[in-house]
Amino acid sequence: YLRLTNSLIGLSQSSYWLPIRLTRYRAHPPHTFIHIHISIRQENFYLPQCIDIYQNVKAYDYSIEYPFARIEAKSLNKNSFIEYTINDNDKNDKIFSIDKQKGFIQLLSTIQNNRRLKSNYFLTINASDNQYKLSTNCYLKIHLIRRHQLIPKFIYSSIYNIDLPEIQYHSGRLRQRLFQIIALLDNQVYDKKLEVRYRIVDSNQHFIINRQTGYIAAKQPLNPYTIYEFH
Repeated sequence: YLRLTNSLIGLSQSSYWLPIRLTRYRAHPPHTFIHIHISIRQENFYLPQCIDIYQNVKAYDYSIEYPFARIEAKSLNKNSFIEYTINDNDKNDKIFSIDKQKGFIQLLSTIQNNRRLKSNYFLTINASDNQYKLSTNCYLKIHLIRRHQLIPKFIYSSIYNIDLPEIQYHSGRLRQRLFQIIALLDNQVYDKKLEVRYRIVDSNQHFIINRQTGYIAAKQPLNPYTIYEFH
């Protein structure tokens, strides 16, 4: 840890090179050096700093009422107020809005009828310290996903080969849950309105599927050493 031994007020230089010697015992040579450059600035020259200068996020057109990202910047001036604005928002068809005080970004409702939407956007967000008239830029790359692009994908494979032990007729509980098919829309989709529903396409008399969980059950006792196929 480094600490100051004297006040910064009255220093003759605005920057210093600080050599630090590192010692490792029983090593040859035992010493090595690193150099740290320290710049000294007056308090009102500190620029705001983005917590994450560059972010890569996804946005979904069905979640326009929820923020999908947040830009946050800090200033060493504790009394400073940071204001956020999107640069060149007109070039992006005005489909994004930002909370000037908190930095939350969300989609505007106008995108629902906008057929010219692109898949990728790159935003430059200006974080401005209005007290000292200083600002910095944060960058956000957005991959916009439309509702019709969300296609369920099976976790393991679209083809399942299942070997089942022979089930007795009286084992009703086992026949209710033979195995489970799992498919997901996207690993970042958490909207309860978007859920995968399962349905057996083939009209067969042997199996049924739970629409919500994907569990396969047998309607009737299955014959041993028999292959059953369905979609």
